[in-house]
Amino acid sequence: WSSDVCSSDLPGSPLSITANNPGGIAPSSNYQVRFSAVDPTLNRTTYGPFTSFTTSAPPAMPTFGAPVVSSVSTTFVVVTQPEKPAGWENSYQLVGEVYSADGSVRIGASSPGTYYTPGSPLSITANNPGGIAPSSNYQVRFSAGDPTLNRTTYGPFTSFTTSAPPAMPTFGAPVVSSVSTTLD
Repeated sequence: WSSDVCSSDLPGSPLSITANNPGGIAPSSNYQVRFSAVDPTLNRTTYGPFTSFTTSAPPAMPTFGAPVVSSVSTTFVVVTQPEKPAGWENSYQLVGEVYSADGSVRIGASSPGTYYTPGSPLSITANNPGGIAPSSNYQVRFSAGDPTLNRTTYGPFTSFTTSAPPAMPTFGAPVVSSVSTTLD
């Protein structure tokens, strides 16, 4: 790929070059750059020597502590991450995820794109039919996505148990208080 820049800057002035390939230039990668001069009047071009450079590595993804479960119902769980995770960048997207007790099946998640505020509760709705079952064991964890570099990191699981459903009302036998006959 290449980048075309038109400039009449004086020699020694900084020149910013933007890559025009999809996604720009990749982190931790080697590239070469050179200048060229074009004379459109005489239709000729001259090229300077290449200079090599390496792009910097991306910052480390955040590391999470275990989420704290603060509320559980039959359809959702509310969790918090009490402290800002180490390495957190404001562009990262936080997602809370509910899994089966053995961690093998993802049952639900918070809305992607939730931006994190330390200590704020995050409600995670189970999107399987019927939500999460009462009197059942599950696991919950956080993940963070970096939309710029298309990468994700996951935190540790915390187990929780949903509460039993409320008891159904009980009824006594009906009492018949009067009977009448209607003739047609």
